[in-house]
Amino acid sequence: MSWVNKFKYRKYRTYKNKHINSKRCFVIGNGPSLNSIDMAKLKDEVTFGSNRCFLGFKKWGYDFTYWVCQDELLFNQCQEEFWKELPESIPKFIPGQFKSELKRKPDNLFLFPMEYRPKNFPSFLLKGEIICEGWTVTYGMIQIAIYMGFKEIILVGVDHNYSISQEMIDDNGKWSDEKSSSHFDPSYCNSEKGQVWNLPQVDRMNAAYDCAASYAKANGIKIQNATPGTKLESFDKIEFSKLF
Repeated sequence: MSWVNKFKYRKYRTYKNKHINSKRCFVIGNGPSLNSIDMAKLKDEVTFGSNRCFLGFKKWGYDFTYWVCQDELLFNQCQEEFWKELPESIPKFIPGQFKSELKRKPDNLFLFPMEYRPKNFPSFLLKGEIICEGWTVTYGMIQIAIYMGFKEIILVGVDHNYSISQEMIDDNGKWSDEKSSSHFDPSYCNSEKGQVWNLPQVDRMNAAYDCAASYAKANGIKIQNATPGTKLESFDKIEFSKLF
């Protein structure tokens, strides 16, 4: 992995064990279940969000603590929107491979080392630092949270359930939805601007999540899923209301 040596990742490494003494954090997906819970309860928690999560910031009344994007297709289509809509104060994490694609460098940007297709997939935190993609940004966020030292991670909004009909898929195998029922905001897919998405690879995502569960168990880390109605079975489930 010669690219790992090309980038020094010094800024990113300042986050190693930054939260070693913190109680817990929330890794937040973008599923529709976010509309069925009281998101205001997370205002004073450490939160990880991704992609177009900022569509909910005004409604929820606060910004997430950290933001992550690891999908190259999405990043190339949306980076101008990301830098416009994400508050300057939020630390933003993207893979080092995206450095050459940056149109401008926003405040609080951190490059992290990512392995997109490790030969021994599923993998988790290669060499204790390199994030493995796992076919979903949620998998990346879990690894970054562990890198930061969290020993308790709670998933919210990880519905792991996609409503994609054949009519939504184009000739290139990409999909979009004018009124997405797979996300917390109907406009999440941004189809009015021509945005398309990679189809979710659920089987591969399941393998990645199972890998995360095994890693957590072996390393004294608790990962729980507080997503109402979730289809993800890799982690123990807990009712959101019981967390407060």
